[in-house]
Amino acid sequence: MKLIKIVIVFVCFNTPNATAETLFSPAYCEFIVEFPSDYYTQTNKSAGGNTTTAARASINGTLSLAAECWEDSRSITLDEFSEGLQSLANDRGFSVSTVSINKNGTVPVITLTATAKSQGKIFHVKMISYFGSFSRMDLFIVDIEMAGKFALKFRNSVRIK
Repeated sequence: MKLIKIVIVFVCFNTPNATAETLFSPAYCEFIVEFPSDYYTQTNKSAGGNTTTAARASINGTLSLAAECWEDSRSITLDEFSEGLQSLANDRGFSVSTVSINKNGTVPVITLTATAKSQGKIFHVKMISYFGSFSRMDLFIVDIEMAGKFALKFRNSVRIK
């Protein structure tokens, strides 16, 4: 099996840089996403040495939103990515309920839906990956609600530049 480079951004950023922006799209990314509030950014490196910028926002202490864009070389298939994402989520303790691949839209999209328990509360987790011609935008939504209005607005705001 090929090495799958998937980074989950459900970590606390050590050195956040505040922005006054709500639109996130690094220069190398063909996608843009709108956060419902200001976000913080951090540069991350994958195990393979690729660098990416991630953005994160927290709303009302019950909703965490993150986006990360990668230069995508398509070294693995959508099925391999989907399987790797599900395996990684299971390894991290998430209870995965669905993983789907949608090839019928403007770009292929993989969506993973799961739950996680923390501090006695159940959180709903959604990981969505949009595959463009030369980049991949990953969204991460962790919410106490199944589909709150801020999470839906965030998820539905992704578009190609």
